[in-house]
Amino acid sequence: MPDAKRILVIDDDRVFLRQVNETLAQAGYYVLEAADGTAALALLKKLHYHVDLIITDLVLPGSSGHNIIAEVSGRDATIKIIATTGVLNQTQLEITKYLGADAVLRKPGAGAPFPGDDLLQTVRTLLTSETAMGGSAPG
Repeated sequence: MPDAKRILVIDDDRVFLRQVNETLAQAGYYVLEAADGTAALALLKKLHYHVDLIITDLVLPGSSGHNIIAEVSGRDATIKIIATTGVLNQTQLEITKYLGADAVLRKPGAGAPFPGDDLLQTVRTLLTSETAMGGSAPG
């Protein structure tokens, strides 16, 4: 699929990372992944920030998800960002919207089902609003 949207998923939880990757790939998205903040920032620089959406955990080894959100928002406001956490409370998660996240999702607790439908709905909404606003560049 040549017009597939490029999504970078950043998470140190390998199980969650795999679940997100599989869900997005099955929906037709091109998925890149990084297991920590430092690797994610290096990959973004290598790609010249040419991604459509970033899904980042907030608590990461290396550079935190908050740092990634600040870096990306300051560099390219057209990149959509979803912040996730299983550790921080809902209020702390909501604060990330003021830092530049476009949406927030709580990770499921141990043994809880993966919220694939919620994730896909949020991704589609953000990427559709980008296209509707003319924010998508030919690529």
